[in-house]
Amino acid sequence: MKLRDMIARRRLISLVCGECHATAELDPAPFVGRRGDNTTLDQIKADLACPQCGAFDIRLSSVRLPPLARVSSSGKLKSRPELPAWLAPPPPAPMPPQEYWRRAARATRLPPVPPH
Repeated sequence: MKLRDMIARRRLISLVCGECHATAELDPAPFVGRRGDNTTLDQIKADLACPQCGAFDIRLSSVRLPPLARVSSSGKLKSRPELPAWLAPPPPAPMPPQEYWRRAARATRLPPVPPH
């Protein structure tokens, strides 16, 4: 499977060590930045080692991302797992100083600050 397909299908790279049986899930986005989106898992495997023991006897596969929200049998929403950095929404843009002071004045019921 190519990295572009993994990103389009919202999948992660699963690494399993053949010696210590450690597992790790890797984000494919950094590999696309370094090697290109046409790269396959077999091409990446030559550059990777086990993060725990350092062995090169590893197995790579693709796994689905966990669902964003799960509902228990009682209908209550369970806690959301954290999204990988490449899927998380961007942080909000910084607020201009005039808008900040306008909102602060509204929240504290002070007279508005005149614009400069």
